[in-house]
Amino acid sequence: MPGEELPVRLCCGQRHAGVQCPDGLVMCYLCFDRVPVGQLAVEKNGKPIDVCRDCHRMEQEDRLYLDLRGALTRLRQVHRQVPSPWAEELEDAINRVNLVGSRIFSVWWAREESDDEDH
Repeated sequence: MPGEELPVRLCCGQRHAGVQCPDGLVMCYLCFDRVPVGQLAVEKNGKPIDVCRDCHRMEQEDRLYLDLRGALTRLRQVHRQVPSPWAEELEDAINRVNLVGSRIFSVWWAREESDDEDH
């Protein structure tokens, strides 16, 4: 509305509209660091998002890790329920998921595998 003042933003303590501060920086909504627009992650369509590249990469790695763990859990559940010819095929799939997980997430994957075997 005309005559209304812009809000004071937490990112820089100044009044401005939108996510970009007057000094050209943008606050990452995950780590709250202020970064130049050029250090923001970019969507597939080329549009920058309000997340720095480092946080975006870590978020993607977390998602991949959880997806691999979920796949491994589901494969193990099915492995216990199928007849032996199929169980061998599923065992191969389990081994492949373990191989991929251990190569991408070496330290964390090994630690969780030993925890799984303890239970």
